[in-house]
Amino acid sequence: MKVHGYAWEAVKVETEDGYTLTTFHVTGKVQKDGSVVTREATEPPVLIQHGLGCDAATWLWLYTHGNPLILQLYDEGFDVWLGNNRGTEYCQEHKSLKTSDKEFWMYDWAEMGTYDTPANISMIKEKTGYEKILYLGYSQ
Repeated sequence: MKVHGYAWEAVKVETEDGYTLTTFHVTGKVQKDGSVVTREATEPPVLIQHGLGCDAATWLWLYTHGNPLILQLYDEGFDVWLGNNRGTEYCQEHKSLKTSDKEFWMYDWAEMGTYDTPANISMIKEKTGYEKILYLGYSQ
């Protein structure tokens, strides 16, 4: 996001079944002097989830002109959060398993919907105080 002039933070989220997800939160705009200008969201939080075989960084490539959708949403006042599912480059932690353990990889798409998405939604609701959030996703 810094390439586009935006700042972000990585937020760790633990799922009920022990996976640690890294969710990205757009936090502001980077100025020419390197400082970051933040703002209060005027629209609700939105969790944006990548598709099959991708990760949150994919959203930075999906545009033809101007800024990617995620940054346009930030500019329109939304509180933008980017989810990463277990097993992606950004989510290779578990409270008791290592990535070298066969059991680490013994999950399917159902667990992503059962554990990953709810964990992200709960974390965002807790951090923002919103009871409901928006969700944008595809392919899963």
